Amino acid sequence: MALFSRKTIVSLFCALALGSSIHALDFGGIFSNASKLYTNSWNPISLSQQDGLTAWIKCPLSADGKIYLAGEGTALFKFGADDITRLGEGSPSFHLDLGLLKMGYSLSIGDLLLEINAGRFFKSDGSGLIFSQTADGADLSFSGNIFSAGAFAFYTGLTNAHFVSMVSDAGVDEGSIYSFSSPYIVAGANVSFPYLFANQTVGAEFIAALGMKGIGSDNSGNNSFYATLLANGPIVTNLFYDFSTTLGFGDGVSNLTQLNLNFYPPVMNLSPSVSLGILYASGESGALKAFSGITSKAVSNAFSAADLSSVFKAGLSASVKPLDELFVGLGTGVLFDLTSDFAYSGFEWSLSAKYQIFTDLQVGLSLLQYYGADEYDNNSAMTLNVVLAF
Repeated sequence: MALFSRKTIVSLFCALALGSSIHALDFGGIFSNASKLYTNSWNPISLSQQDGLTAWIKCPLSADGKIYLAGEGTALFKFGADDITRLGEGSPSFHLDLGLLKMGYSLSIGDLLLEINAGRFFKSDGSGLIFSQTADGADLSFSGNIFSAGAFAFYTGLTNAHFVSMVSDAGVDEGSIYSFSSPYIVAGANVSFPYLFANQTVGAEFIAALGMKGIGSDNSGNNSFYATLLANGPIVTNLFYDFSTTLGFGDGVSNLTQLNLNFYPPVMNLSPSVSLGILYASGESGALKAFSGITSKAVSNAFSAADLSSVFKAGLSASVKPLDELFVGLGTGVLFDLTSDFAYSGFEWSLSAKYQIFTDLQVGLSLLQYYGADEYDNNSAMTLNVVLAF
């Protein structure tokens, strides 16, 4: 029998290196598999295979754990084939990523909670649609009963473009292990007032994205600015809304607006939900220019999905948990192109299920189809996901 367990050895190493308590050290790993079959016209049928191995660790640097160091690294194998009957012509690739390496600090000051994070970690704006990705930088936030406020600054040019997709990415060499992302300095500030009136929360956020010259690409002079108003809260019992509208400033003024209505029927043991979503991203129309964010966001399930720009989308979705271990979701959406006129783009539906077989093993299956006004946008796909934590 080994005198020391694997976790004890790693804990001792971390404690000696960082002066932390060995009792609170936490670490683990995740294996993930995504096997996807997809097609535009059913001949051919293509394959996308991804297998990832992620290791993570969290080391406390103070006795109370309020100062800590966290890290996460991923090795990802990809294989793609345009025709499953000709797998020998497929292309494999291998990528490495350091998706998390940050130091965190939290401090309670009366009713206020101060949180500071610095390093590489995931950051999202209030809408979740403009800047939502891993980057290198720092953020500071205050949260209390009356108001919450925060500020942040990040640099995007050192992250791996195989794992972070940005609107301005010129293209990624799939054969490379590590490809640097498009370089920007992204800074912002936000404030919100929780339960300001009638349990309504209102907030505002400002973001500036300043193009820089980085490794392999140059965004100098490509600057954009975003001012967002946000609101959310209950409408009536079991019915809630989430609203945001953004003015973008760059080569003119653009707008991004989203509204989600979420209803939670009082059905015991099923945890059902029904949602209506409306999304508008301006196109070239009158005084408005085409909206463009920072992080790339596919607006649909089309075969070659466009970024979130010049589109109006409305959709219904529903979910239910017939068992504690089983989640089932259904979604639909209709899209219109705002590039010139209000033109029909397509209709999509998706069905997904996730089953938690054991605490550390989850299996998921998803089906989707997109029927486009242009047949080249048609898409049918089936994806099998397996996640094993250890």
